[in-house]
Amino acid sequence: MDFDSSSPSSQDISYSYLSAWDLSVTENNLATSAYISCDSDSYSVRLPSVTSVTSLATDTVPTHSASHSPLTLLVPVPDIDTRGLEIDTFAARKYKPVTRKIQPVLANLPDKFRIVRNIIGDPLADMPTLSPNPPPFSPTGRYTADNREIIDKVHPGDFLWPQERELMHHFMCVQNQGFAWDDSQRGRFREDFFPPVVMPVVEHKPWVLRNMPIPPGIYEDVCKIIKTKIAAGVYERSNSSYRSRWFTVLKKGGISLRIVHSLEPLNAVTIQHSGVPPHTEQIAEQFAGRACGGILDLYVGYDERALDEISRDYTTFQTPFGAMRLVTLPMGWTNSVPIFHDDVTYILQAEIPHTTIPYIDDVPIRGPATHYILADGSYETHPDNSGIRRFVWEYFQGLNRVVQRMKYCHGTFSGYKATLCAEEITVVGHRCTFHGESCQQV
Repeated sequence: MDFDSSSPSSQDISYSYLSAWDLSVTENNLATSAYISCDSDSYSVRLPSVTSVTSLATDTVPTHSASHSPLTLLVPVPDIDTRGLEIDTFAARKYKPVTRKIQPVLANLPDKFRIVRNIIGDPLADMPTLSPNPPPFSPTGRYTADNREIIDKVHPGDFLWPQERELMHHFMCVQNQGFAWDDSQRGRFREDFFPPVVMPVVEHKPWVLRNMPIPPGIYEDVCKIIKTKIAAGVYERSNSSYRSRWFTVLKKGGISLRIVHSLEPLNAVTIQHSGVPPHTEQIAEQFAGRACGGILDLYVGYDERALDEISRDYTTFQTPFGAMRLVTLPMGWTNSVPIFHDDVTYILQAEIPHTTIPYIDDVPIRGPATHYILADGSYETHPDNSGIRRFVWEYFQGLNRVVQRMKYCHGTFSGYKATLCAEEITVVGHRCTFHGESCQQV
């Protein structure tokens, strides 16, 4: 297998595609194999329907009587018992098994690599006030009529009363700058509050790794993603002697693609950040037994934190547009998760734990522990608007503060992923309801 050959064989290409998915494929027997079928819109995997493969040699590419398009590639798969079935999402399997993750360096951290955070001023000084009598909807800034429809679809049913729904849209209007609906609106933490991160690395030699080919069926889509990130300031041109690999995986939902930077060589020379996010069960338990709740998600979270210019060369990778490097924290770098988790908790520390308990880029919002039911069985409502229940009003005050604090630091939440106020929410994989004392894992 020769990745550096100027004219690699079909078998080499197949291996190189799969090395982005799981490096262990180079140990697999090609007798157990599948076909990647690519077209202009998508790609899928079909297992060949051959009667027996046990007699095929390890280094022999199996043949198949059916004709295949020129864009069909033969690749190894681990389970011959599933042959004949079609796998819709080739990237569904973990692209980096835990056993193959690179262990960073355990060493004392020099002061020059210390992560600095310092928010100046009062984030709530200019917080917009919510009106108990929300005005009729009028498109405001980023919150357009189309985005209003998206929010309504995310909040179906009759849990929210009509006036409460108007309050929700009123909130989105006054806090429209706190949400991003496309890459041009994404935020980035203020560098006077959050200076760019310097990667703590030990002495090493630059690495140069040949990248895996881009599958033909997704080539144009990948180019669009790269162009978008260049335009958004996430990628910039590089003249570095480093070259790292990268590949794409399907995002949750199996529709759009995400670029993942394979930074194993960088991780191997990085001084480890020993911080870890909290236990998911402990977080989820805090959101059970609440009258309502919400979920906010930072818009492409790691892109919110800048990377110092002296560290950007380490992330250099080759693209159809030339050599590029990252300007923000790279997904795949061993220290990105604890650094970003600490950034978010630092911004929202005044709201923890009574309003939120962040988990990396996920920010769940806690509602009151009661519905404020009166003696006659009705809901207590706002004194100035009987169409807004007290627990909903109190909830939106906390939500308003969370978004304001993030917006003050120039962070943005995803508008598409925002669940603003719901009777039931899913927090770090656990379903949280008012009636349950614990959270049911989903």
